[in-house]
Amino acid sequence: MPCISALALAQKVNDSTFSKLPNSGSLLANVNDTSNYIVYAPQLSKDELELYYTRALKNNPQTEICVAVRSNTNSAFGSPTIICALSSNIPEGPTITSDKSTLYYHRKSGAQYKLFLRKRAAITGLKDEKNSSFIKVHPNPNYGILEADKSVEMIEIVDMQGNILLKGTSEILDISRLQPGIYIAKLFSAAGVSNQKFIFSAKD
Repeated sequence: MPCISALALAQKVNDSTFSKLPNSGSLLANVNDTSNYIVYAPQLSKDELELYYTRALKNNPQTEICVAVRSNTNSAFGSPTIICALSSNIPEGPTITSDKSTLYYHRKSGAQYKLFLRKRAAITGLKDEKNSSFIKVHPNPNYGILEADKSVEMIEIVDMQGNILLKGTSEILDISRLQPGIYIAKLFSAAGVSNQKFIFSAKD
């Protein structure tokens, strides 16, 4: 493995020349954790708002497929979220389709490396039970990351029996461990608590 690696953003000049953006370092500051990770095999989504890549802990052959997102093309990418991390299976090389509906990657299966795909999870917002309006939950659909409006300070995910399954103290919560089904997202903000029903389904 290399001792160090970092990703960069560049503008295409012609078929043989690319010019590194002067603000590339700041745009990828949350991605290039060179003290802890080797990062490689990146792909930018067609709208340039999602960056998919592979990373591995230094001196550790285990890999993870991550995605970092941003709200517009002038903003820095946020902290990465792990999409796939399978012990000893070495997932690598994420490739997203132009409509961002399907993610392809390869990983070890037995003694061979095989191609796999992951469909973007369907999170279907239903009605806000508190005030009969819709709460914006985005990106929708997603790969198991529930992101509410930035005014939300905490999220709790409960099942239809009222059991708390997941909890996060921000507007972003990884729900990829949930089984397909109907859940309620309790969204806590200064304005109060809103209950958002949603349907989650995600398959590898």
